Amino acid sequence: KAPFFSSFAAAAAAAGSSSSSSSSSPTTGRSRGVATSPDGSASASTSPPLGRRTLSPPIHRSNSSPNFDGAILIPRRLRIYVVEDSALIRKSIKAKFEKIRLRVDGAIFEYEEFSTCEALLQSLDDLLRAGANAMVTVDQNLASAGGNLLGSDLIRTLSDRRFEGLVVSVSGDVESDNLHLALGAHLTFGKPLPPVDTCFETLNAAYAKRHWARSPDDDQDDQDDDQDEQNDEAKVQHDDHDDDDDD
Repeated sequence: KAPFFSSFAAAAAAAGSSSSSSSSSPTTGRSRGVATSPDGSASASTSPPLGRRTLSPPIHRSNSSPNFDGAILIPRRLRIYVVEDSALIRKSIKAKFEKIRLRVDGAIFEYEEFSTCEALLQSLDDLLRAGANAMVTVDQNLASAGGNLLGSDLIRTLSDRRFEGLVVSVSGDVESDNLHLALGAHLTFGKPLPPVDTCFETLNAAYAKRHWARSPDDDQDDQDDDQDEQNDEAKVQHDDHDDDDDD
């Protein structure tokens, strides 16, 4: 499988503006994201509307190559763990991922919300069991909710525990983004999040890299796991049938 730590690769290019959401978010109006490449160059973005506070340029960078031949490789079943001290921003992140979900046929996204890293760590075993079908979005500083651990501490822990899912930095701070990527985060989104087109393409590119890096043995392991699940389900159905006959 692809190593958790990887070097920077070109990020997917920003495309279009996001459609307005019926869900409330920490900002209003529209803006185009700024795509930042490893060499530091960035495409122009529209200025935020008057009275709007932008925490940092909406950047999206990825440790993944966007060359995936147009296939949609975002998992159809995904549990997203949102680690963010602001309830309003958590709601905004969920609204953005719901728009992404609508672009993946038959997708089911489930959400778990945590205001501190400590709160997530209480569910760490569940997160690790979810494996590749889990994603963590994480802020850096969560002190406003009483958190002592930083997002970088959480990413280190996930790396040490060999978390198989995707880690997305949503810190709103370029220095923290760089730190998160160096520690093993797969991509970064700024605050406010980039347009849905940009988020979708960058996210899909990250999953594409993981997909093409898989070995035939990994695929065989998945097939074996699927067969074991089917056998278990068949056994349960058979046992239930036997119980009905006894009745």
